[in-house]
Amino acid sequence: MNVEVIMPKLGLTMEEGTVIRWLKKAGEKVQEGEVLVEIETDKVVQEVEAPATGVLTKIHAVNGAVVPVAQVIGIISMEAKSGTDPQSTSLFAKGTLVTRKRKTVTNEVGKSQGAFKSKKRRGKLAQRTDMKISRRAKRIAEQHCIDIAEISLGSGQDGRIIEKDILNYLESREEEGGFVWKKLTHTQVRTAKRVTESFANIPHFYIQKEVIAEKLLILKGKMNVELNRSQGLHITVSDLIIKLTAAALANHLLANASWVNGRIKIYQEINVGLAVAIDNGIVVPVIRRASKKHLPEIVKERVVLVEKAHQGLLKPDMISGGTFTITNLGMFDIDSFSAIINPPQSAILAVGAVKDRPVGINQVVILKPTMKLTLSCDHRVLGGVEGAAFLQTMTNYIENPSQIIK
Repeated sequence: MNVEVIMPKLGLTMEEGTVIRWLKKAGEKVQEGEVLVEIETDKVVQEVEAPATGVLTKIHAVNGAVVPVAQVIGIISMEAKSGTDPQSTSLFAKGTLVTRKRKTVTNEVGKSQGAFKSKKRRGKLAQRTDMKISRRAKRIAEQHCIDIAEISLGSGQDGRIIEKDILNYLESREEEGGFVWKKLTHTQVRTAKRVTESFANIPHFYIQKEVIAEKLLILKGKMNVELNRSQGLHITVSDLIIKLTAAALANHLLANASWVNGRIKIYQEINVGLAVAIDNGIVVPVIRRASKKHLPEIVKERVVLVEKAHQGLLKPDMISGGTFTITNLGMFDIDSFSAIINPPQSAILAVGAVKDRPVGINQVVILKPTMKLTLSCDHRVLGGVEGAAFLQTMTNYIENPSQIIK
């Protein structure tokens, strides 16, 4: 009996996933529940377990292949013996339409170089039969007129040149026009698509407010002494902003809403996402029911989520269900910026650096630590008055944080 290993649907909006790494080779035994393969969704890496005990007889999707959900990526035979007639040649490698390779900019490189401009050079490549090179690597090399003799040693078994070696060569080689194309990860491609759709489909407008953060910093210092001593926690400005934002959202429901098919959907739960920069893009882990959590709970959860984000271990439920997003570039000394809304949410709050700036108080100009907040709004849901009211509440909470954070 054969059992199919399929690309799972791990979220309502998931349409495809990328095979990151098979942990078993074709022909090896697997146990039901054992981690079999790692896949990447929009912004998270997920482990897929073996659905049955047996032998992994076929792998239909090579590492790096982008596969639509519900498509077969492997076969487990419950009757075959280990090492019996394994088939590791993937359907993708055979060029079928079941899977398609991750979109990379290497296709554009060929256009910039004129891949077919030199038949003589292609003929030279075809004559290099003494080189150890995979069929797919050879095909890509031919498309881009690469003399494989320029690659001294491949990363495959016994120095065999594989697809990765050709792609790395294309990425590092200087183009004739004096530039190189950067290869994008699947996460970067998906992020680019998402922000483009957001900016094209959501009517953004922006409002900004400068807020005195003196009492916020005093509270932060005081609580850090207490929580560090009692629980080993370190509070950041982002932690405080998450807590205060959740409290403000409870009083401004349209900022915790979405535009759906001509209607406004207001969420009952307040799930605050925090944008986190990782090596290959941006992820937005979500702190659920943030308005109901005490600050130490938020700090602990934020630490775990950020750590998992950098390790690539976020689960789908850790990045889904957000109703509002905060993005903070203050640690990079950025005064203010305007963020793109994270759909389907109606707003996103951009937080700038806390700096000493001149402030007029009682007709006297003095230096005070301030931060600049910029609210990006979906005009279909939030009007200028509603957005301004939300920022006014945030101003009140930041300048008097003890009324919310006890």
